[in-house]
Amino acid sequence: MKTMKKMFALLTLMAVSAVFAGYEQWDIVEDFSWQDSDGGAPVQRSLHDLVDQGKVVLLTWGYNG
Repeated sequence: MKTMKKMFALLTLMAVSAVFAGYEQWDIVEDFSWQDSDGGAPVQRSLHDLVDQGKVVLLTWGYNG
């Protein structure tokens, strides 16, 4: 559950940052990093490292109002 809260906080931060940065779909964004402990030893992670490992990063958010 702790990891889920961290991931939610990270995605929220990324969404807010993207809104204020004015990114468009398919834009290449600057790298950002965070420390992830996931209950074990701290590990430094970054957006570009995930992409370099072949992982897909999808950021999406919406508003139903």
